[in-house]
Amino acid sequence: MRSIIRSVCLALGIAMLAATPALAGSEFRITDADGIEWQSGPGSLPEGAQMKVLAGDPGAEGPFVVRFRFPADFKVAWHTHPMTENLTLISGAAKHETKMDEAPTDLAPGDFIHLPKNTAHKVWTLDEPAVLQLTAVGPFEIEYLDPADDPRSDD
Repeated sequence: MRSIIRSVCLALGIAMLAATPALAGSEFRITDADGIEWQSGPGSLPEGAQMKVLAGDPGAEGPFVVRFRFPADFKVAWHTHPMTENLTLISGAAKHETKMDEAPTDLAPGDFIHLPKNTAHKVWTLDEPAVLQLTAVGPFEIEYLDPADDPRSDD
């Protein structure tokens, strides 16, 4: 019986050590977001989008936090994500709509949107730039409902 308990404890210990790399980004830190340079947004978003990664890696499995800066009159057409998405408007003004909404929702700084995976939605800015913060578990993927809206298409 002791041999079985030792074996189980050893197996659990090895499993915990193996999981350590996955937890590497989970240590406490404070990030000066203003100190992170804006980069070009991913090719899956329309031209003009910029982003900065605050935590994690949106291209890899695991949690991440990114900020997107969209110029005035910018639109991300109807699309879905295979992961749950949490959006917070940091600055500016924007509109958001899902296929379930009767009308678009006006967003003001501080507004929060929780979108379960595969929720069809679109977002657009008005006459000023906007910064949206996305918190999710990657990898970040986007699929446009109309392939013609996908900036990655060869059209």
